[in-house]
Amino acid sequence: MFSLTLDVATLPADLRHTILTALAPHHPLPATSSAQWDGTIRLTLSHDGLTHLARYGLPVVRRALASSPRLNTAMAEILAHDADPHVLTDLALNPRTAGRVLDMLAENPMTDALTQQCLALHPHASTTLRDGIAHRFPTPKGALS
Repeated sequence: MFSLTLDVATLPADLRHTILTALAPHHPLPATSSAQWDGTIRLTLSHDGLTHLARYGLPVVRRALASSPRLNTAMAEILAHDADPHVLTDLALNPRTAGRVLDMLAENPMTDALTQQCLALHPHASTTLRDGIAHRFPTPKGALS
């Protein structure tokens, strides 16, 4: 089982509305009601549920998975094929991301220059990966002086 924690404020407005509606399904909140969204939601999921969310979850869910301190290699491999650049950057910044997943990220066409630079600085990046990134994104002359 895997616990996933989401910041409630980052959930889409329509989803927050659905949550409020579910709290009193037969008696909707008055239109004048307001709710402050703070705190987190914690879900404990099976491997199958987690795999499903990694593939099909909202971007906020996939980003939470990519940045999780409990990220495993199987989940990271799924997320390495994501089309959302923010998910890819979060995965590149996660110190638990394995070297072979970093290689997969580097090959993803949605991986932008910022994510590539994060990959090059990752502690599990191979010399080959670092050299390839340095070749594709050379440091401008005088930029580090």
